[in-house]
Formats: sequence, C-alpha cells, structure tokens
Amino acid sequence: AKCDEAPGKSKILSPSSRHVGDVKIWGTGLLKDPVGLSSHERKRGKGVQHLNSEYWIEGLGVFIADNLPLLRAHLAHTEHSSPEYQYRYFLNQANMLAMRAIVKGLRSAESRELWLMASWCAMAAAEVDRYNYAKYTAEERQEMQKRFYNLYLRESMASATDAPARPEGGKLVAPFARIDLIPPVALERLSLHNELCTLLWSGSVHDWQVEGFKVSKRIDSLKRHLDEAHHKEYEEDAIAHLIWNFMAVFHVITLFPDLNDCLNYEMLRR
Repeated sequence: AKCDEAPGKSKILSPSSRHVGDVKIWGTGLLKDPVGLSSHERKRGKGVQHLNSEYWIEGLGVFIADNLPLLRAHLAHTEHSSPEYQYRYFLNQANMLAMRAIVKGLRSAESRELWLMASWCAMAAAEVDRYNYAKYTAEERQEMQKRFYNLYLRESMASATDAPARPEGGKLVAPFARIDLIPPVALERLSLHNELCTLLWSGSVHDWQVEGFKVSKRIDSLKRHLDEAHHKEYEEDAIAHLIWNFMAVFHVITLFPDLNDCLNYEMLRR
C-alpha cells in the first residue's frame, strides 16, 4: 500500500476548498483570502499588533498569573448577571482602581498593580459589552463571552503534583505568566485601534513608544474615554481607546519615569 493509504495513517493530501490550492498537506493548509476583496482590502482589519507595548503585555501576563483567584472571583460574581450589570460592574471597577493608582502618582509598585488591575477590568468590560463590533454577529459575541468566562472558571492548567520545581532566575527563564488569559476580544479591538491610528498618524505612529509623553495629558484622554464608555457613546470604540490609554501610560511610566508629572496626593495625607 502507498504510504498515504496505510491503515490507521492520515492521508498526505486531503481536499479542502477553503485552503490555497484546494488542498491540505498532513491536515494543514493556508486559508484563502475572502472572495471579492482587493489586495488593499485584504490587508485591512487584521489589527496592528506590533504597536502593543511589550512591557504592558508582559506586566498583564504576570499580573494575571499572580492574581488568578481574585480575577476568577470577579468573574464568578458576574457570570450569571445581566449583560448591563456585567458591563457596569467591570467598567466601574476599572474607573475606581485607576483613580486609586492616579492619586498615588503612578510611581509605586502598588500603584502599578492597581493600574494593571484597572487595565484587566476595562478589558473584561470589552468582553461583555454590546458595542457593535461588526466583525462578529451578536450570536458570535455571546459565544465568545461564554468562552471568556469558561477560560477562567472552568479550564485549569496545573503541573503534575510530583513534577520538579520549574526553573527560576537567569536571563533565559521568564517569570510565570498567563498571557493566554489576556481577554481576547479586548486585545483584538486594541490591535484594530492601532490599525486605525496608523491611518491617522502615519509615520509618527511610534512616537509615543520611543519619545513618551507627559503622563497627565494621557490621563486626561483616559478619563474622557472612561466617560464615553460609561455613557455608551459609540461613535468610536471608546473601550478600545480606553484600553490603549491604559497601555500607553504603563509603557511610558516604565520607560520614561521622568515624564510622569502626576502628583502623589497620598503623600499629602496628614
């Protein structure tokens, strides 16, 4: 018998009209581009991921791993609530935690943790909101919301009880992180926001990453988009704008602490 027809063995080639060449090799193929789109259109709508701050993504991944029981408690509390309650709950949590970080001047380790928690809550709000993100139908969004809750509440990842300790320390070992648990729809909408920013800013789209900005100015923007999200002003994707501001501020206070002009009001307590 030929090797691709041996009993119990998958065929080398299998037909698939959804893949390039109408074929998959060992079950793997390249998906065709949507029909009827120009080469220019085919490049749109995928997001621009390289404009996401690696410092913020890493910070979020480590934060989620360190605080998973707390995040699960928030989700268990809201899972069976109305969509309106879910959205309001997470958005108000994001607002309150952001304010607590701001009054501490965004300088201490505690304020950075508050900022990351606020980031996560804003992203959770993006998972459960009813914004018309037209890439998906309302039914698809509901299914994605269920998957988001299940990802935290029902899927587990644990090493074997008798496994040796994981390696720690050194430049070739990363801290334990759960980047896989960063809210996926929120991250996708952030990347789409980045793509739209490339249309607006063109060649200067990286300026905030390499030059920074006065942090107080970005706090102004963050608060405006918080208000828009609270009031469900959907002319733009306010939540995506909000998440971008959380990311950008974290990036700048990490790389350019001298540009942090926020006052530490907690130092004024008597």
